[in-house]
Amino acid sequence: MDGNRVASLVDGLTSTYEAAFNFYIRWKQKQEQENHYKRHPGKISPAVGKCSLSASLDMSSHRIESTYQVGFAIIGPEFSVGDAICRDSLWANLTRLHERVNLLRLAILSAHREPLELRELLQISESTRHNCINALAQQYKRLASGRLVPQDLPIPSLRPSLPQAGHLSHHPTQAIASHKPAQPVDFDRQTAIWSTTTSGPPTFQSEPPSPPPTPLPPDTQSLAPSTLNPPGMTPRLRPNNSVFSIFCPEAMALQVDPTRPVPGSRQQRYCRL
Repeated sequence: MDGNRVASLVDGLTSTYEAAFNFYIRWKQKQEQENHYKRHPGKISPAVGKCSLSASLDMSSHRIESTYQVGFAIIGPEFSVGDAICRDSLWANLTRLHERVNLLRLAILSAHREPLELRELLQISESTRHNCINALAQQYKRLASGRLVPQDLPIPSLRPSLPQAGHLSHHPTQAIASHKPAQPVDFDRQTAIWSTTTSGPPTFQSEPPSPPPTPLPPDTQSLAPSTLNPPGMTPRLRPNNSVFSIFCPEAMALQVDPTRPVPGSRQQRYCRL
């Protein structure tokens, strides 16, 4: 593995996470076989079910790889080489993760049933993913300074994939390869550009747009000819949305007709409910 390139370190991290995921599935299968419990044929084995550790191992590989791809699509080959700060951080986290995964591999090869610190492995998986993504984001910020590109790396948010039978290795006890040949990354550049132009936190997830606000009708459209006027007279205009038109039509006519003269003698009017 070339420790002088960020791309090689990212490949090593993703391959280590994938190997750890396969080892953990095989370890659970071994534990289930040693229990000698009878299980219904139609019931799903817990060895292939999702748990917090398997989800963390599966998700971390995709998150680190996709974060690197976004930075590479925006910055270019300079991001794949990186700087010493990012490379040192990735190398330290890769070494710690590699040591823990080797313990998991040895637990599978061991003929004796030994306890395995799954909680510690989960913590290392989570902290390694967080540290590596943060190292890539900080490197991106240093390289993006002074360029006409977004100054913050849009980190994609991806869900872990579902476990499949083809995802398991046929040789689960094989040691982790120390070198993974670099392969061209097929990444949609438009995805990275879209993620930098959208407002709000980049989630890489489609969301339905908000409906447009309902326009309010103007005052001229809310006025309609009165239906209380006798035939032959000029229709009077009053708003259709007045509350008086619901409870008292007479009060409605007096309320909205400013041109009507006030009667000389105030006659008591009663509302006909």
